[in-house]
Formats: sequence, C-alpha cells, structure tokens
Amino acid sequence: MFPQLLWASFAIAAAAYLLLFLMRVNVSLRLVRLGWLAEAALVSRGLALTVWSLANWESTPLVACVVVAAAAFYWHRTWLVRARADEFCERTSEACRALRLECRHQPGGLALVERQQTLLLGITPLNTLLLVRLPNPPPRSKVALLVQWLAKQYSGPVPPIPIDLSRRS
Repeated sequence: MFPQLLWASFAIAAAAYLLLFLMRVNVSLRLVRLGWLAEAALVSRGLALTVWSLANWESTPLVACVVVAAAAFYWHRTWLVRARADEFCERTSEACRALRLECRHQPGGLALVERQQTLLLGITPLNTLLLVRLPNPPPRSKVALLVQWLAKQYSGPVPPIPIDLSRRS
C-alpha cells in the first residue's frame, strides 16, 4: 500500500505543478524543479526499500523518474515560459537598457554583449509558449543580473505567498 501512495503523491504533485503552469500567464516552468521532485521520489522509494521490496509494476515510475531527473539537470538552463514572444523580448530589452547592457535582436534570440563577450539568450516560440535557453554568464556580470531578474519576473507556477511585515497587530 505504501509504494502506491508514494508514487501517487509524487504524480499528483507533478501534475499540480504542470496544471498551475498552464493556468497562469508570465510564468516559467523550470525543468530543474521537476527534476528535484523526481529525485525526491527516487530517494523516498530507496529509503522505503528497507521495509517494502520493489513490485513488478514499479519499474515504469522508477525509469520515468531517472529520465526526468537526468534530463532536468542536463537542461537546467532551459525554461518553458508562458508569455508572448514580443512581450518577452521587449521586457528583456528594457531590462538590458536599465542595466546598460547591449542587447541585439537576432534570429533565435537576443545577443547580450558585455566586455567584448557575446552571450546568446535563446528564444524559440512554441505556439503559446517560449523555449528560453539562458546563457551561462560569468559571476558578478550584468548578464548574471539579467538572468536573476528574469527568474523573478517569470517565476515558477506556484504563486508566492505575500507577507506584509509592516502591519502592526
């Protein structure tokens, strides 16, 4: 009974994450977060092996979790963004202007130029989604600040909980 509950709970969590992604706008689906969920399922089942042995049917979820975890960590700089391409490019260009970072539109994305180094922010439109490939910027660079800004502008599907610390009770 426990293995079924374990796999069902992780499947429900992944489905809820994907459903929230489809319901919200200006949100990003980061494959790494699904990878962490898959890895948590693998570790939980590994710990439960001391009590419950593997059933024949568990090979499919185990293989699926290994594939998702491996793919997520391989493509950790790839996001699915639910936004319009022109709006995404315009907001990113405005952020580049604010950072005084040179940004050139080119086929396949935006070229970000800093200190004679060009990094590509890949953007591929997929109907209502964007496949965004983030560059691997050097630390303490304007491109790194832009990537951090994008992570805040296009947060994950789970809405943040607002906390007002200024109110007195």
